[in-house]
Amino acid sequence: MRDIHAAVTLGSQVAGYRVESYVARGGMAVVYRAQDVRLGRRVALKLIAPELAQNEQFRQRFMRESQLAASIDHPNIIPIYEAGEADGLLYIAMRFVEGEDLSNVLEREGSLLPDEISVLFGQVARALDAAHSVGLVHRDVKPANMLLVGGRGGRGDQHVYLTDFGLTKKSSSLTGFTSVGHFIGTIQYVAPEQISNRPVDARTDVYSFGCVVYEALTGFPPFVRDDDAAMLWAHLSEAPPSVRAHRPDLPAELDYVFCRALAKEPAERTASCGEFMDQLTELLPRYDAQPTDSSTDRATHRQPGGSGSRTTVGSAAGSTRPPGLSTPQAPLGTGSLQVAAQQLRPSPQQRPLLLGAAAVLVVGLLAVGAFLLHNRVDNSFVRYDGRHDYASFTVEHPRIWREHTHDGFFLVLGPPEADLQKLFSDKNWDVARPLYSSHPEQLTGLYGSTETFVVDLTDPTAVKDLVTTLVPARSGDFRLAPASVDGQRAVQVDGSLKDPTSPTALTIRAYVVREDSASSTTVLMFFAPPGRFMAEQPTFRRVLQSVHLATTAR
Repeated sequence: MRDIHAAVTLGSQVAGYRVESYVARGGMAVVYRAQDVRLGRRVALKLIAPELAQNEQFRQRFMRESQLAASIDHPNIIPIYEAGEADGLLYIAMRFVEGEDLSNVLEREGSLLPDEISVLFGQVARALDAAHSVGLVHRDVKPANMLLVGGRGGRGDQHVYLTDFGLTKKSSSLTGFTSVGHFIGTIQYVAPEQISNRPVDARTDVYSFGCVVYEALTGFPPFVRDDDAAMLWAHLSEAPPSVRAHRPDLPAELDYVFCRALAKEPAERTASCGEFMDQLTELLPRYDAQPTDSSTDRATHRQPGGSGSRTTVGSAAGSTRPPGLSTPQAPLGTGSLQVAAQQLRPSPQQRPLLLGAAAVLVVGLLAVGAFLLHNRVDNSFVRYDGRHDYASFTVEHPRIWREHTHDGFFLVLGPPEADLQKLFSDKNWDVARPLYSSHPEQLTGLYGSTETFVVDLTDPTAVKDLVTTLVPARSGDFRLAPASVDGQRAVQVDGSLKDPTSPTALTIRAYVVREDSASSTTVLMFFAPPGRFMAEQPTFRRVLQSVHLATTAR
């Protein structure tokens, strides 16, 4: 950036724009407030790093995509007036907007209220979807690129502009890096495919957008680590923490919504930013509908922020709830009972008649409570204790899963109705076919085995060969990514199993783990029918996080 500052001084002109003041800088550009000498209007003038301007491929792409971005007419995207090259500098001139970016708001306030999130991020979602509709991918969705303007009636009345579309990327086979090796993205919000230098598309922005909304809701980005390498590793291999870890007042179904938006594989993510916000808004409580709406009352719902705690959305009325999500119900607390008691207190004449009804009600409530307690226990998790040397790990799993073993070779944890061990031992799909359509939940579980040899995790062929020998069939190539299980290095293997004689299929996610202190390799493989696999992700994540590996081989 020193070269830009050396070439540009206050009062100087660049391509007919007189530089008035410095505004901000980023990893690839510097922004100035400037005056359009020809038209007499104020603009935001962005100048691109000279080393990028010197690259012919980047220059051509920049000009082509700036023209495409300028063609987008959307109320939540800052209009681009002009883009070009002058005196060896690439530049973009756009409307100058007085406002505060969201990063400053979150730094000061920590988080936003749910109703504010619905309104503000609904605008951002519409802007991103509009860009995606013409083939543009932003690649750097972050709070600093969201500008809040106006809002006399409160935060929820503010207008949001999505900025920095001059450095977007055409949706194609291109990756998250420029041709001169510059990483495009911000580490707290970067999608896994950008880190691993894979092709990017609209779903890359869905991931980053989900990270920003998660932070605005909880006060923290999904992944907070001590160094950049650990942060990148978390994006690649770790599931986002539960929203309720930071916001216990919010419904648990939100975890499923964020799980889909932040899926490691783009194909498993929510299809669009608008769809994500529809699902989110449907679940968020509406604090603005409460009778008391003072700033003090609303502040009680904010999460603490400030520099010490940080490392660095229109309303969806009529939206469709994602499959498997139920309407969140407000808990009946002591305060609610007290209010109800005051409003419904009977007269002396009514009390004898109500005593009998009250007794019946109490008995009924006790019965309901016993039923709920029974079902809560039945649906809780239990521990497999690693007692088999061919599955020498411990893991917590749903109580409804049962152990299926095969002659001392492997363990399958799954519903008792299906004898799933036959599927993996004999490659016999007969057990799966009748359940595939009628009871797909019975084809969900975990395969596990501890092998008495060490697999070279740096050899993709060796990893694929191991998994191939364990599964009954496979369809297409397995996809590999670095992972971690119980603090040990692992490789995540994603793929599918397909019955060669019927439509029956299973989606799998396997983890091949090599313990540093043991001459063995452990394979843990989650499986479910394709239509259920994403819905089972919260269960799979909890099971995986509970795994403890043994230190001795069988």
